[in-house]
Amino acid sequence: MIDVKVGPELAVRTKDHLVGGEAARQVEKYFVAVVDAVEIDPAWASQPDDIRAWQWWSLHEMQETAQTIYPLGLAKLIIDYLRSGPPTTPIELAG
Repeated sequence: MIDVKVGPELAVRTKDHLVGGEAARQVEKYFVAVVDAVEIDPAWASQPDDIRAWQWWSLHEMQETAQTIYPLGLAKLIIDYLRSGPPTTPIELAG
């Protein structure tokens, strides 16, 4: 386990969907955290959700890819943070 200093909350995303046939509300909160890439291993995920592959993306790659990256608008969120700092209140992201 690595020690990560968590920074400001940038955004939140809420999604209603079915889990095992039951209605569920999923709330995701997005925070700033700085870590070395070598310290991250997807095998440590507590909820791997059948992850088949993972990769590091540059901001340019995130903006140019035809693949869908969730949450939608993640690259813009990061760019806005780097340019202007954190928002005064977390931004609501689309589901």
